[in-house]
Amino acid sequence: MEKVKKVGLDDFIEENHNLLTVFGVFAALTALFSRIGESGNDVITISIYMASMSFLMLIMIAWVIWTKFPKSEKASDTIKIFEFLYLGLLLSMSLFVLLTYKNTIKSFSFLIFFALYTTITVKLIGQREIPKKVRKLMKKHKKIRTFIAVTVALMFILVVFILAHFSSQAFNQYF
Repeated sequence: MEKVKKVGLDDFIEENHNLLTVFGVFAALTALFSRIGESGNDVITISIYMASMSFLMLIMIAWVIWTKFPKSEKASDTIKIFEFLYLGLLLSMSLFVLLTYKNTIKSFSFLIFFALYTTITVKLIGQREIPKKVRKLMKKHKKIRTFIAVTVALMFILVVFILAHFSSQAFNQYF
Protein backbone atom coordinates (compact mmCIF):
# COMPACT_ATOMS: atom_id res chain seq x y z
CA MET A 1 0.00 0.00 0.00
CA GLU A 2 1.42 3.32 -1.08
CA LYS A 3 1.58 6.14 1.42
CA VAL A 4 -0.30 9.29 0.35
CA LYS A 5 1.69 12.51 0.64
CA LYS A 6 -0.22 14.93 2.82
CA VAL A 7 -0.60 18.54 1.70
CA GLY A 8 0.73 20.96 4.28
CA LEU A 9 -0.43 24.48 5.05
CA ASP A 10 2.64 25.97 3.36
CA ASP A 11 1.87 24.01 0.16
CA PHE A 12 -1.73 25.19 0.23
CA ILE A 13 -0.74 28.83 0.72
CA GLU A 14 1.92 28.62 -1.99
CA GLU A 15 -0.58 27.17 -4.50
CA ASN A 16 -3.37 29.61 -3.64
CA HIS A 17 -1.56 32.78 -2.56
CA ASN A 18 -3.16 34.87 -5.33
CA LEU A 19 -6.67 33.88 -4.24
CA LEU A 20 -5.84 34.45 -0.60
CA THR A 21 -4.47 37.91 -1.47
CA VAL A 22 -7.63 38.84 -3.38
CA PHE A 23 -9.68 37.52 -0.47
CA GLY A 24 -7.74 39.81 1.87
CA VAL A 25 -8.27 42.81 -0.42
CA PHE A 26 -12.04 42.30 -0.51
CA ALA A 27 -12.14 41.72 3.24
CA ALA A 28 -10.32 45.04 3.71
CA LEU A 29 -12.68 46.80 1.29
CA THR A 30 -15.69 45.40 3.12
CA ALA A 31 -14.27 46.59 6.45
CA LEU A 32 -13.45 50.03 4.99
CA PHE A 33 -16.91 50.53 3.50
CA SER A 34 -18.48 49.31 6.73
CA ARG A 35 -16.50 51.86 8.75
CA ILE A 36 -17.44 54.66 6.34
CA GLY A 37 -21.08 53.65 6.74
CA GLU A 38 -20.76 54.02 10.51
CA SER A 39 -19.11 57.46 10.33
CA GLY A 40 -22.34 59.42 10.04
CA ASN A 41 -21.55 61.49 6.96
CA ASP A 42 -23.53 61.87 3.73
CA VAL A 43 -22.06 58.87 1.95
CA ILE A 44 -23.59 56.36 4.37
CA THR A 45 -26.09 54.93 1.91
CA ILE A 46 -23.56 54.51 -0.87
CA SER A 47 -20.98 52.97 1.44
CA ILE A 48 -23.52 50.50 2.81
CA TYR A 49 -24.29 49.31 -0.72
CA MET A 50 -20.57 49.17 -1.50
CA ALA A 51 -19.95 47.15 1.66
CA SER A 52 -22.74 44.77 0.73
CA MET A 53 -21.45 44.30 -2.81
CA SER A 54 -17.84 43.84 -1.70
CA PHE A 55 -19.03 41.33 0.88
CA LEU A 56 -20.90 39.35 -1.77
CA MET A 57 -17.74 39.33 -3.90
CA LEU A 58 -15.80 38.26 -0.80
CA ILE A 59 -18.18 35.33 -0.32
CA MET A 60 -17.73 34.29 -3.96
CA ILE A 61 -13.94 34.34 -3.58
CA ALA A 62 -14.25 32.50 -0.27
CA TRP A 63 -16.23 29.77 -2.03
CA VAL A 64 -13.50 29.40 -4.67
CA ILE A 65 -10.88 29.10 -1.92
CA TRP A 66 -13.08 26.62 -0.05
CA THR A 67 -13.17 24.35 -3.12
CA LYS A 68 -9.35 24.44 -3.29
CA PHE A 69 -8.87 22.78 0.10
CA PRO A 70 -7.45 19.27 -0.32
CA LYS A 71 -9.62 16.24 0.42
CA SER A 72 -9.43 15.11 4.03
CA GLU A 73 -7.29 12.03 3.33
CA LYS A 74 -4.69 14.22 1.58
CA ALA A 75 -4.82 17.07 4.10
CA SER A 76 -2.35 17.44 6.93
CA ASP A 77 -3.52 18.28 10.43
CA THR A 78 -2.52 21.93 9.98
CA ILE A 79 -4.67 22.19 6.82
CA LYS A 80 -7.63 20.67 8.69
CA ILE A 81 -7.23 23.20 11.51
CA PHE A 82 -6.79 26.05 9.01
CA GLU A 83 -9.92 24.93 7.13
CA PHE A 84 -11.90 24.83 10.39
CA LEU A 85 -10.68 28.33 11.35
CA TYR A 86 -11.44 29.57 7.81
CA LEU A 87 -15.01 28.28 8.12
CA GLY A 88 -15.32 30.04 11.48
CA LEU A 89 -14.08 33.28 9.93
CA LEU A 90 -16.59 33.03 7.09
CA LEU A 91 -19.48 32.29 9.42
CA SER A 92 -18.60 35.13 11.79
CA MET A 93 -18.22 37.59 8.88
CA SER A 94 -21.55 36.46 7.47
CA LEU A 95 -23.24 36.90 10.83
CA PHE A 96 -21.67 40.36 11.23
CA VAL A 97 -22.88 41.52 7.82
CA LEU A 98 -26.34 40.01 8.32
CA LEU A 99 -26.77 41.77 11.65
CA THR A 100 -25.14 45.05 10.60
CA TYR A 101 -26.84 45.45 7.21
CA LYS A 102 -30.14 43.75 7.90
CA ASN A 103 -32.23 46.35 6.06
CA THR A 104 -29.88 46.53 3.08
CA ILE A 105 -29.90 42.76 2.72
CA LYS A 106 -33.69 42.79 2.91
CA SER A 107 -33.84 45.35 0.11
CA PHE A 108 -31.40 43.29 -2.01
CA SER A 109 -32.97 39.93 -1.16
CA PHE A 110 -34.97 39.71 -4.41
CA LEU A 111 -31.85 40.34 -6.51
CA ILE A 112 -29.83 37.86 -4.46
CA PHE A 113 -32.46 35.14 -4.84
CA PHE A 114 -32.97 35.99 -8.52
CA ALA A 115 -29.23 35.67 -9.18
CA LEU A 116 -29.05 32.42 -7.21
CA TYR A 117 -32.02 30.83 -8.98
CA THR A 118 -30.85 32.08 -12.39
CA THR A 119 -27.43 30.52 -11.83
CA ILE A 120 -28.98 27.21 -10.79
CA THR A 121 -31.36 27.25 -13.77
CA VAL A 122 -28.60 28.00 -16.27
CA LYS A 123 -26.49 25.17 -14.82
CA LEU A 124 -29.42 22.75 -15.02
CA ILE A 125 -30.25 23.79 -18.59
CA GLY A 126 -26.64 23.16 -19.58
CA GLN A 127 -26.46 19.81 -17.79
CA ARG A 128 -29.76 18.59 -19.25
CA GLU A 129 -28.82 19.87 -22.72
CA ILE A 130 -32.24 21.45 -23.21
CA PRO A 131 -31.20 23.62 -26.21
CA LYS A 132 -29.97 20.51 -28.07
CA LYS A 133 -33.22 18.71 -27.30
CA VAL A 134 -35.29 21.62 -28.64
CA ARG A 135 -33.17 21.73 -31.82
CA LYS A 136 -33.55 17.98 -32.34
CA LEU A 137 -37.27 18.18 -31.72
CA MET A 138 -37.95 20.41 -34.69
CA LYS A 139 -35.10 20.16 -37.20
CA LYS A 140 -37.16 21.11 -40.24
CA HIS A 141 -39.54 23.68 -38.78
CA LYS A 142 -37.36 26.65 -37.85
CA LYS A 143 -40.25 28.99 -36.97
CA ILE A 144 -41.87 26.46 -34.66
CA ARG A 145 -38.48 25.65 -33.11
CA THR A 146 -37.86 29.34 -32.47
CA PHE A 147 -41.33 29.72 -30.95
CA ILE A 148 -40.76 26.71 -28.67
CA ALA A 149 -37.30 27.96 -27.66
CA VAL A 150 -38.61 31.43 -26.81
CA THR A 151 -41.58 29.95 -24.93
CA VAL A 152 -39.34 27.63 -22.90
CA ALA A 153 -36.93 30.50 -22.13
CA LEU A 154 -39.78 32.76 -21.01
CA MET A 155 -41.19 29.96 -18.89
CA PHE A 156 -37.82 29.52 -17.14
CA ILE A 157 -37.51 33.27 -16.59
CA LEU A 158 -41.03 33.41 -15.16
CA VAL A 159 -40.39 30.47 -12.82
CA VAL A 160 -37.13 32.01 -11.63
CA PHE A 161 -38.86 35.37 -11.10
CA ILE A 162 -41.71 33.79 -9.12
CA LEU A 163 -39.33 31.71 -6.99
CA ALA A 164 -37.18 34.77 -6.27
CA HIS A 165 -40.27 36.82 -5.40
CA PHE A 166 -41.66 34.28 -2.93
CA SER A 167 -38.25 33.50 -1.45
CA SER A 168 -37.61 37.21 -0.95
CA GLN A 169 -40.97 37.68 0.73
CA ALA A 170 -40.41 34.71 3.03
CA PHE A 171 -36.88 35.88 3.84
CA ASN A 172 -38.05 39.43 4.61
CA GLN A 173 -40.93 38.17 6.73
CA TYR A 174 -38.82 35.88 8.91
CA PHE A 175 -35.59 37.85 9.02
